[in-house]
Formats: sequence, structure tokens, C-alpha cells
Amino acid sequence: MAEFEESILAHLKAQSGITALVSTRVYGMLIPQNATLPCIVVTKISTPRIVTHQTSGATGDLISPRYQFDAWAETHSSAKAITEALRGVMNGKTGTVGSGGTTTTIRAAIANEEAPTWEAEAELYRSRSEYIIWMEEA
Repeated sequence: MAEFEESILAHLKAQSGITALVSTRVYGMLIPQNATLPCIVVTKISTPRIVTHQTSGATGDLISPRYQFDAWAETHSSAKAITEALRGVMNGKTGTVGSGGTTTTIRAAIANEEAPTWEAEAELYRSRSEYIIWMEEA
């Protein structure tokens, strides 16, 4: 897992509004088999890079990856509450996230969209939220 993903997982696990709803069940990309619900899954969707004559596409250049945060729960109200807590923690976030030696500085995190769904195959509610997170390339 990349450094930013580790930093954001640590950041979410340290937020009382999040842990009150999911404990420390915040995962990268996949829900572990037989995991307890509710939980959050964080997935990188894309990483657009702004490449000009002044930038190289290398370390230190500004990037704006899009991350998806999925709140999985057995009830719609639980999934919705998790998404609202995520919005409170992430939307407008600037500064350092993470802990120990795994930290990243966010220039700005901006909520892009939210969509609640019923996942029939899993028989679970999923509330998806996407954020565009501006930061320097590591």
C-alpha cells in the first residue's frame, strides 16, 4: 500500500467521530473476509497530474488524486451516518495526516460526490463518497 493510503487510514482510525461508528475497521481497497460491519474501505480511483513545461511529473509536483470512501453497513442509517462523519473529517481538510513515520501533507481535500446504494449480492448498504485530494507527489 502506498504511503498516502497508509496515512489516510491512520488519520481516519484516529478520529473519534469515525471510531465511534466503525471502531478501527478502516481498510484499503478490500473488506477482509469475515470482517465485522460497519466498516470503511478507501480506494484510489485515479491520479490526474498537471504536467506543464515547468513541471516534470516527478516528486514535488502537484497532483489531485480522486479517492473513494465506501461506508459498508447492514442498515441505510448506519451507512449514511458514516458518510456524514467522513464528510466532517475529510471535506476541507488541509495539513498533515497519518502518524509516526507515515505522514502526508494535504493541500486540500474536497468532497466531489456521494451516492447511497443497496448492494443486492452482498445484502448490504454502501454509501460511496468521492474526494479530490490535492497534494504534492511523493
